[in-house]
Amino acid sequence: MEPKGYMPYYEEPDVMAEIDIRGRFMMMSCDIEWSMLNIIIYSTDDPHNHHRVHQFKGMMMHEKIQNTICDLKRYHPKYYNEYKEEMGQLMEFKEVRNDMGHYRLQFIDESLKEFKMSYIGDKNGVEGVLWKSYTIDDMRNIITKFRKANMRLMELVKRLTDDYNAKIFH
Repeated sequence: MEPKGYMPYYEEPDVMAEIDIRGRFMMMSCDIEWSMLNIIIYSTDDPHNHHRVHQFKGMMMHEKIQNTICDLKRYHPKYYNEYKEEMGQLMEFKEVRNDMGHYRLQFIDESLKEFKMSYIGDKNGVEGVLWKSYTIDDMRNIITKFRKANMRLMELVKRLTDDYNAKIFH
């Protein structure tokens, strides 16, 4: 029998808040990676024989972003210019996504309005434990910003797919 007032770890308010925050980023990360894969696939004349498609699974996020930008610029410069802002946000997204995917959140107090994350980093040539801090308002703004970028990337995928299908079926 559990002690009175006992709350399982997974039901603690700070754990639930962390699941919500990190979960949103991991969901967006899946959507953005799907968009990048499709941008790479449909940027070339022959999506089935594009060498990057077979390498995509083994690429790190940084490499996926670089290849997405490279292929869009090379094969569809018009679309690249139109979606340049979203392409530019991918590296920033990667940084926050890495924070969410690799570090634990430690809430500052019971209000759950601010948290910090510890990580090993280099400061002035000395490696040690460093901290990044975020507020819930920061997260709300970041999530809104990247949700908009994600929707634009999905729009780009649709346009590239439509262009490819029009070329094949007409």
